[in-house]
Amino acid sequence: VVEMDSKSLIEAVSQRTHCPWRIDALVRQIWNIVSNRHFQLQHNYREVNSVADALARQASVTHSSVTYCSRSLPGRVRGFVSLDRMNFSYLRV
Repeated sequence: VVEMDSKSLIEAVSQRTHCPWRIDALVRQIWNIVSNRHFQLQHNYREVNSVADALARQASVTHSSVTYCSRSLPGRVRGFVSLDRMNFSYLRV
């Protein structure tokens, strides 16, 4: 199971809808990879994996690839990890 928060991308890769021409080649590459394997693409809202979303947002803002350990995580991400550990849901506002 491959989970992602882009329902539009899942529909494009699953060939249920057309995608914008700018990303057509990329979507075809993804489709070629997943079509030969037993993948299930599943949509999850960003709130389901707030830690991964916060890390992705951090990378997009800093334009860098960084490896973190639990003690060096950015404060916002540490907060989401703590909420995850306590089984609290994150609500986007």
